[in-house]
Amino acid sequence: MKRVRFCVDEASAAQVEQHLRQCDSRFVPPLTQRIDLGAYAEKIRDHATRFEAWADGVLVGLVAVYLNDRAAGVAHVTNVSVLPHWARRGIASDLLQRGLARAAELRFEQVTLEVSPLNADAVRLYKRFGFIPVTASAPVPTMRLDLCSKGGERHA
Repeated sequence: MKRVRFCVDEASAAQVEQHLRQCDSRFVPPLTQRIDLGAYAEKIRDHATRFEAWADGVLVGLVAVYLNDRAAGVAHVTNVSVLPHWARRGIASDLLQRGLARAAELRFEQVTLEVSPLNADAVRLYKRFGFIPVTASAPVPTMRLDLCSKGGERHA
C-alpha cells in the first residue's frame, strides 16, 4: 500500500477540481448534476480549510470545512471525498476527524453538513461521528453535530 501524507490547504483549485471530477460518481446525486465543479473548486480553495490526503503527488482524499462564521459558532463541512480506489481505508474518517478537531479548537459549537439519505455510506460515516439529521426530508437534507455537551465540555 502506498504511503498517505496528510496536510492542510496545499491543493490548488485545479487539483481540487480534478479530485472532485474523479469522485463525482460517488456523490448522490453526482456533483456535476448540481454545480459547476471549476467554480466550486475555487470556492473551496478560497473559503474553506482543506484537510487533504496525498499519495504519490495525487490528492486522494479531501474534507473541506468552512470555518469562517465564528460569530454564529457554526462550521460547515462542504465536501468529503476519497478517490474510488482509495475508499474503505479510513481516509475519510481520518480527514473528517481532523476537520472536527480544528472546529473544536476554534471553539465552534456546531458543525453542519448536507447529505442525501440515499448516500448510505456517507450517512453511516457521519452517524459514527455523532451527526444527527435535522432536516432529512428537506430539498437539501442536513445533519448536525454539537461540539459542546450540556456542561460546556468540548468534544470532537
